[in-house]
Amino acid sequence: MYQVWSNFLNPGQIAMLGIVVTFLLTFLALKHPFSFLPSDHGREFAVNGGLSRGKLRGVGLVIVICFLIGSVLFLPLGAEYVIYAILLVCIMLSGYLGIPAEPLFRSSLLERLQKRRD
Repeated sequence: MYQVWSNFLNPGQIAMLGIVVTFLLTFLALKHPFSFLPSDHGREFAVNGGLSRGKLRGVGLVIVICFLIGSVLFLPLGAEYVIYAILLVCIMLSGYLGIPAEPLFRSSLLERLQKRRD
């Protein structure tokens, strides 16, 4: 797609267009959140932890997807970039899938420590 843009615009204009389009895409995606994104249940041991109740979690998933769409549309793609994009998606998914498991792991760890103490 970069080759099509390069017929009409110089590289600086393509970069600026890519930044603006990716920003608008991200803004719209976060303004109208997806139903599959988890919401925060508050933090039990934090000061004012209940204030975060209901906030969206996992928005990195949306941001990375918008970044990849903008990159494919406005950057010259090569094998190296494709490898970086695959690694970026893997890292993002490891964080996204680790969010729901974190409280479960933490609670089981606390239970084991309490049993050991008794």
